[in-house]
Amino acid sequence: MRFVRFQSSEERFLFLLHISIFITSIGLGIYIISNERLNVLGEVFGDFLNAISIAISYNLYGVKGFAGLEDVLKILKEIPSPSNYNFNSVDSYEIYQRIINNSLLKATTLQNPNTERLHGSINDISYTFYVIAAFLIFGIKIQSLSYLWVLLFFCSVFAFVISYWKSVDKLLLLWCLIVSIFLIVITIPGIGVQIQNVFNQRFLTVLGLIPLLHIFFSVNIFKTDIGLLTLIQVLLLSFVIFCRGLAQWMFVPLFLVIIYAILVTFFKNKKVENEKKQPLCSILLSGVKVPTLMLVIFLSVKIAIPRVINPIYQSSLWAHSHVFWYGIVISLTTDPILKNKYVCSEKPLKDKLKGLNHIQCEDIPSFQNRFINAIRNTPADMHAYHSAVRYLRDHGSDEQIGLEIQGDYFNVRWTRLDELMKIIFTKMIIQNPMDCLYMFLIVKPLRYFLEVIRYTIFFKDSIVNLLNIFYTLIFLILMFNLLLVYYYNKVYNSFNKKAISETFIKVAWVFPIIYVCSILPSIIFYCSPHTIVDSVTIFLSMLLSFPYFFINK
Repeated sequence: MRFVRFQSSEERFLFLLHISIFITSIGLGIYIISNERLNVLGEVFGDFLNAISIAISYNLYGVKGFAGLEDVLKILKEIPSPSNYNFNSVDSYEIYQRIINNSLLKATTLQNPNTERLHGSINDISYTFYVIAAFLIFGIKIQSLSYLWVLLFFCSVFAFVISYWKSVDKLLLLWCLIVSIFLIVITIPGIGVQIQNVFNQRFLTVLGLIPLLHIFFSVNIFKTDIGLLTLIQVLLLSFVIFCRGLAQWMFVPLFLVIIYAILVTFFKNKKVENEKKQPLCSILLSGVKVPTLMLVIFLSVKIAIPRVINPIYQSSLWAHSHVFWYGIVISLTTDPILKNKYVCSEKPLKDKLKGLNHIQCEDIPSFQNRFINAIRNTPADMHAYHSAVRYLRDHGSDEQIGLEIQGDYFNVRWTRLDELMKIIFTKMIIQNPMDCLYMFLIVKPLRYFLEVIRYTIFFKDSIVNLLNIFYTLIFLILMFNLLLVYYYNKVYNSFNKKAISETFIKVAWVFPIIYVCSILPSIIFYCSPHTIVDSVTIFLSMLLSFPYFFINK
């Protein structure tokens, strides 16, 4: 039997790319939808319950303003927390999924619920849009949240492929990104309950990577209008950023590429004849059209939300956006010196906050132990609560961080807490500038790369525990696609060295720029396996794309 090679033409290679993108995307969708391990709840469990309760209350009981019925939430709280559930077999995931769906069904059949007793959200309120849309389109069941993720993923892939149907270099980068997303999705069970599924807010940022890549390339097409497919990607990316506040790092690489494109076009414009020059206003408009649109969307939603939310949000218990300074402080106080100066106390502190634990001051460790502990210690929420109470007591204030409330809600005053975190962080910068620089420039980057390395362990654990032969087959198909495209790319490049050299100038720097920017939240805030999933996805994409542009043919 003879092995017959395809003709190494651009048309053949494009066809192969289209097929590979299609197969990999469909395989990813099937893997997500049919895998019980990816269709159960994870952490933050309380935030999930609040969002689901608000969605059910809106869809079925007509409660508006991002508020949910206490009666619905009470039923949902019968679901055991994933952190306390024993996931020891495939059956355990199926049982847990049934428990969740039975509770959802029970919550949809309430007779005369009390519409006066309402609750709110304590996180990015836009995530409730995601849950509401999933339940409206696919029905009220936990799998619907995965279905919507897959639908939005397909929309972004479709828009990208149609826009760049004949662009080998751009489709190659898209394919690298899709494969990386697939590998990270396979890794999710190894990471554990802190993510557990693709519809977790912490994972939604991954859904914005393809729209971001699409917008990157559209910026380089100097037209003053915005195409329909680019508009779809802008809306998808804006939605992801609203659902996950930390995804705002995506604005940074977008602005960098816009500045680069404007400058390059401006200087090229100087060298051409006057009658062929592009007007300066046209250059600027072409460059800023997309970020301007995103800024308008962002500000419009920010202005609109406070006007439509339920009066229940006047209580300081509920926060309709993610706290900001909180994450910075708990990341810095993994350092023993900063912890001793701003967090701990010799005597127990008193406050109405539920579960406030005493944090005892410790001896200052040696430099070596300080370095090791700062990297090894996990950022602790209790550091934020304790440091806030300590700050108030040190300044002679009896103000309480905890509220007097009925029910079993965590009673922290989120808005006030974040205000105190801002004050404490400012004190750290002024009084301990070198210690803060040490954390930002040395400890946090090292901790980030150690967490990235841990993903190899998570991936190994997930592969070893693949549920059955069906999922193993999907993984083998993925690896086959990987080898096939690399092989034919090698053949294609051997006939197109000049084109690939020119391509490097255009697109090979895209993933490195996005990757460097994706590290910013880990340096500014804190770094854990569940907070860097988008950054690791870009890192994998960058590694996969290197052979296309850097390996000698």
